[in-house]
Amino acid sequence: MKRCSNCGVKNDQDAKYCKNCGNELDGGIQQASNDGTEVWGDEESEDRTGTEVWDKKESSDKLKEDNISKQRSKKEKARLMKKLAKSEKKIAKQEKKIAKYERKIEKYRNKIQKFKEGGGLVLGDRNEKILKYKSKIKKCKNKIESARQKQKPYQQRVEEIWSKMK
Repeated sequence: MKRCSNCGVKNDQDAKYCKNCGNELDGGIQQASNDGTEVWGDEESEDRTGTEVWDKKESSDKLKEDNISKQRSKKEKARLMKKLAKSEKKIAKQEKKIAKYERKIEKYRNKIQKFKEGGGLVLGDRNEKILKYKSKIKKCKNKIESARQKQKPYQQRVEEIWSKMK
């Protein structure tokens, strides 16, 4: 009888594959002799009880677990990379908004400066236009602050992802 080195199950002498796990049975397999003692290769031994087979099985199981763990970690890394890309994209979107509102603020400040220098309007109209542009500047500043607040959770997520990937 041949004993499988993977699972320890006894198989027929002429079997090429284990009937339990399908592992290929080769020449260095534990075999049972006619008198019931176990044979390893060419030497007979009564003190070997199959623990080596089970040690091999445990190491084989450990390798399988390690491979599964590596596959999971690869999948986890890919998932984290997707989250990272998504978060960075949202951060970039908020940065674009901030830049847009900063340009608007600069434009409104230039218009205010133009009106203060006497831009061809009556004094009352000038003051109204200046107040209007100051109000627009205030709204832009609020929108910039809002965009920065929206960025914070994504920035935190990016930091968390990088710490998980280390």
